[in-house]
Amino acid sequence: MKKRLPGIFFCMVLTFILALLTGCTGAGKEKSTFTFATWAAGEELKEFDAIIEKVNREAGGQYQVEVLSIPSDYYVKLATYIAANKTPDFFWLTQELISKYAQLGAIADLTEMFEDSKGLTPDQYYPGVLRSATYNGRFYGLP
Repeated sequence: MKKRLPGIFFCMVLTFILALLTGCTGAGKEKSTFTFATWAAGEELKEFDAIIEKVNREAGGQYQVEVLSIPSDYYVKLATYIAANKTPDFFWLTQELISKYAQLGAIADLTEMFEDSKGLTPDQYYPGVLRSATYNGRFYGLP
């Protein structure tokens, strides 16, 4: 059960963020497709794919998440995507790199979205854990 909890939580968070983003696209637009980059491979990728499949099912056709697996040289290839202005919509990032990617403008400031949320709020996290996803007091990810 402990192994499944992070996956369930991740699924809830991703669904929540995607719902907020698709709400910004307006009515009458075609389905949004998002890319999620990961360094996962093998069994970890299978588990991640299962989570994404669940998110896509629960989206009811509003959006689709596609997985981009980069199992080797992840950060080199991610930097190439960023330089080519083809940054994946979502990607795994270690907390040590949040400040670097925030300075480059490669990750979005999620502060207002996070603070205005009714379903996911900062008080649901321990302060120290939450700080790991901030840069200059702004939220750039979810731990």
